[in-house]
Amino acid sequence: MTLLNKKGVSVINRHTPQKVNNRPYEEFTVVKKVDDFVLLMRNVAIETKVMENNAVWRFKTYEAFKDKAINISEEYGVDFDEVELPMPSEKPLKCLEGYSEVLFVARIPTNVARKEVQ
Repeated sequence: MTLLNKKGVSVINRHTPQKVNNRPYEEFTVVKKVDDFVLLMRNVAIETKVMENNAVWRFKTYEAFKDKAINISEEYGVDFDEVELPMPSEKPLKCLEGYSEVLFVARIPTNVARKEVQ
């Protein structure tokens, strides 16, 4: 016996009557090598009320960025203690009412003793 009805629709659930919402934010991450350091930036556009009222989101987003900074620092052979990780900055978006922009930045010094293959 199959649990699928015609056209692959489950007999148990049928169609979902609720609208499925996308995540409440969009993010853009960039890693760029500049002279003697690597710049890691993550720009997040999020609803202002979510940013202000959701401490779990703020914590998880910061920790996810910190994990990314750890991974990038390991790729360049740098101890994470040497990475500059200031607090994120936030400002309202002028083009989208009710949204804010949060900018995470990490400055990772490159290991000068490390040899790179070009």
